[in-house]
Amino acid sequence: VCLEQAMHDESDHEKIAAWIEMNIALGAELITLYYQHSPQNVVNTVQKYVDEGLVEALYWNINITSDAIHANGEYGVIYDCFLRSFRRAEYIIYTDMDELLIPHQHPTWQGLMRKIDVGNRAQFRFCHSYWHDVGKIVPGSELKDVGCSNITKVPVMFRRTHRTKKLNCNWTRWKNIVKGEGIKRPTIHSAVKLEGYSMYIVPPEEGLLHHYRTQVLAPNEEKMEDLVMSKYVSGVMKGLRKTLCH
Repeated sequence: VCLEQAMHDESDHEKIAAWIEMNIALGAELITLYYQHSPQNVVNTVQKYVDEGLVEALYWNINITSDAIHANGEYGVIYDCFLRSFRRAEYIIYTDMDELLIPHQHPTWQGLMRKIDVGNRAQFRFCHSYWHDVGKIVPGSELKDVGCSNITKVPVMFRRTHRTKKLNCNWTRWKNIVKGEGIKRPTIHSAVKLEGYSMYIVPPEEGLLHHYRTQVLAPNEEKMEDLVMSKYVSGVMKGLRKTLCH
């Protein structure tokens, strides 16, 4: 898994830990992320995962002086992570900190890919969905059950119980799992494939891109309840207790 933007002044170490734990629960074997400017509390938290061999943390530190460099050198991060990963990993995933690729019929990506990776497919596109906070949380994620004062809030993926009702799989905010052997060049929302390889749109009932920047981008859209994230609560909260409470 590649965090496709370098972390720039991100100070919420709980948010970062929850994103890492969620990707681990989904089946990530290695998560690569880049520091641009990061406070010590973030570095300390991430280092615990580095020490376990679950995260590769790299110092990006490009000289950003204007908006001319898109999103802290996002394209550079994507290309660098692809070149590091395409020979050591069968599949590569690019998401932002407010995004997750969630299989809806399987607990992990591995189970999903065993079903859909057939023929010459090398790009697996997930339809986009926003997830809304309606004042509920996924059952089992209550803070009163955590038993640790270092965890101060329910992770965002468990605070959002309602999603986009009318999905648009033709909208360009999709994200992908790519198969390195068939990819010439990744992009933010797609990939340039080698000759002979194809793209597959993951059916929404099989999996979706969960996007949590909803209050900014889609506050008033029609929504429906979906508790698919319930299957991850126990593992993620256990991982957060291990990392943040010891």
